[in-house]
Parts: sequence; C-alpha cells; structure tokens
Amino acid sequence: YHWRYYWSYTNFDENMYWLELNYKKILSILEEFRPDMILDFDNAELQRTIINEVAYRKEIPYITVEYSKFGYYKYPTFQNTIGIDKYVADRYSENLKKSKEELKEAYDYINDYRSRSTIMNKEFAGTVTSQYERDSLIWILRVMHGKWNYFWNMDITNGNLKLKRTNRILYAPSVPYFFHYLQVMLRRRKYMGKNRLFEEPVEGEPYVYMPLHLIPESTVFVKASYYVDELNLIEQVSKSLPVGWKLYVKEHQAMLGERGIGFYKRVKELHNVRLVQVNYYHDPKPWITKAKGVVTIVGTTAFEEALLGRKSIIFGDVPFELVDGITKVTDFEELYGLISEFGEIDNIHSCAAYLQTIKDIGFEIDLFYLMGKAEKILAGKEERDDKFNGNIEELKKFYVFGYRKWCEYNRRRTGEYYEY
Repeated sequence: YHWRYYWSYTNFDENMYWLELNYKKILSILEEFRPDMILDFDNAELQRTIINEVAYRKEIPYITVEYSKFGYYKYPTFQNTIGIDKYVADRYSENLKKSKEELKEAYDYINDYRSRSTIMNKEFAGTVTSQYERDSLIWILRVMHGKWNYFWNMDITNGNLKLKRTNRILYAPSVPYFFHYLQVMLRRRKYMGKNRLFEEPVEGEPYVYMPLHLIPESTVFVKASYYVDELNLIEQVSKSLPVGWKLYVKEHQAMLGERGIGFYKRVKELHNVRLVQVNYYHDPKPWITKAKGVVTIVGTTAFEEALLGRKSIIFGDVPFELVDGITKVTDFEELYGLISEFGEIDNIHSCAAYLQTIKDIGFEIDLFYLMGKAEKILAGKEERDDKFNGNIEELKKFYVFGYRKWCEYNRRRTGEYYEY
C-alpha cells in the first residue's frame, strides 16, 4: 500500500515468518522483564498491536494514547485505540443527559466554531497536513544535502555499507532511498502548482467530499484494517452517488509525490470523480461546507463535519463516532441510502456531550512538541523549560488516571481487586 521502491518486496511466507518472529520476540521480552504495566504513547507499528494482544491475555495493564481530535486533548485507552473504551462511552451517555445550561461552555465553543472562517485543528499547525505552499528549489536542495550527509555518515563514516548489503529486507539501500525522496519532493512541488492530474472544483456542482489518508498510517491500519485500499473505496462510493453528483477526492498533503501516478490515473478514469487540487483552499472548511457530505475512512474531517452540524460516513473505529451525524458503514450496500440522506442535522447537543466527555477524561498534551523537544534535550542541544515541564506533568497525570481506569475496568471484568 505504498510506493517506496527502495524496499525489497516480500512474499507471503516471508510475511508470515516475520509475523511469527514478532510474536516470539514480544513473548520472550515480556517473559524476561515481567512488567507490572506497559505505558505507551502511540498505536503505530505491527509490534504494538501484538504487545496489546499479549498484554491482554496476560492481564498486564497496557495504556496508550487516543487522540480525541478536540484540540490537544488525549485520553487513555486500553485496547490500542481499536474501538471505544467502555468508560468513554459511559461518560458520554451521562453527559448526553445533561441540559443545555450544564453544557453551556461546550455549546459556546461549538457556536464559535461554526462561525469561524478557518477550522484546522491547531495540533496540525506546522506539519505537512497544514502545508499549502510549494517548497522552493533552494529548500529542497538543503533538505537533500542533509539526507546525503546522513547516508554518507551511516554508510561510509560508520562503515555500515557492507552490513546493509547483507539483507535488503532489513536494510534499505541508501542510493535508491536518496533518489526516491528527491523525486518525492520535486513531484510535491509540481503538484502544488497547476498540473494535469489535479483540477479545480466547479462552482455550484453537487459533490461528496472524500479526503484521502496518509498510507501506510496507523490510524487506518489499526482502526480500519479492512478498508486500507483507498482506490476500491473511491470506486464503491462513486457507484453509490445519486445521478448528477460528483465525488471530490483530495489527496493528503503528506502523500503528494509519494503515491504512484498510476493511482491518480485510475481515479480520473471514473466518470463522476474529480481529483481536486490540494491547495485550492487553505483550510478544510470550504471543502466541507460546500459539499453534500463527507466520506472518509477514519479521518478528522468527519468530526469537523459533525461540529458544523452536517452528516458524514466513516469505515472504522474512532472516538468521535459517538456524535450524531457520523455513521460507520460496514456494508457497501448501505452507501447509497446514507449518501442520499446527506445534509444538515441538529446535533449540537450530541457534539456538546462529546466535547464535555473529552474534557472530563482527557488531558491537554502536545505530544509532537514533547517528543521533538525531548530529543533535543537528550542530545544536549536544548534545556527543559516551563512548557516542556508542564507537558510532562500532564503526561504523568494521564498515566495515573489511565491506570486507575484500567483497575476499575478489570475489577468489573474479573472481580479481582487491583491496588492503585
């Protein structure tokens, strides 16, 4: 599901052996260390899914981070973000029973949100997701110069070239890697300008908006593992549109230059699909408000659509599927009926209950900042500051709260009492 040709292809037997090796290694690590609990901060990579499964079987608390998509709020999950933890659904149900007055702060936030001209989540600020301008050629040269130095130090200065040649499955060769990313950056620059692949939206044309994902990505592979083939999804949705409607497919900024051009050509063969220019708008809101509705695998756009009082369709497990107007599809035959019913919905109370739930159980932690800053501190390049220390304190509270919730959950499940 990606186009990084510098890696060697593996056959089915090799894939199964790799899976077996991962299970054996994780079982041996847990047997050797016998942890009292496992604290994590992501759901990415195959190994985490295995650790979560083994920890569950061995009744070891496994706590990781779920992104609520509401600002920087995150809450503890015990199932590697697969499905919605029961304590979250229970708190949402409680908040749903509250009055408008009791949820006034959340109501005010939603009304303000709906009046804004831009709605991009602040957590994406400074990332490729919020990039709408072309990189200059000078910037590209600087980046590639840095990559050249990196590979030179790895292969020549540190003498790893011979080792990397022993197994291309484990060690990607540096030269194809370098030229792949040079090609990616040049293509991304090209696609950010006028080109033959991506087209502008047609004013007044009825359309369903479908933003694509970063592939491979943990959000899709963990939360919606049956729906990682985006081309198939595009075809299924295009077949389910009412006559006269279009499907507007927008590429993820991080995939520009990464995805093979053959994918785009296949999409453009579909008569009622437009592959739209990524940076025609510089914010998600115009795409959403001008659309009949949104279809996404598990993307934030569905949550943004709900906050704006509009219906959307998803294919996987996300916390915001609790909100009215967001429908999870498990059968493609449901698509036509659901798409035909796209439009506005009075869901402000449901949205408010969700936001209140996240504030009740969540913690405001800027993980991207925390990891980047920590790396520089460990390298001796920067010192700890108040912002870093504040995020660390919130992370501590996050795990303490998560462990307490795990103990409560496990007590109900097994009847055994755990100290915390």
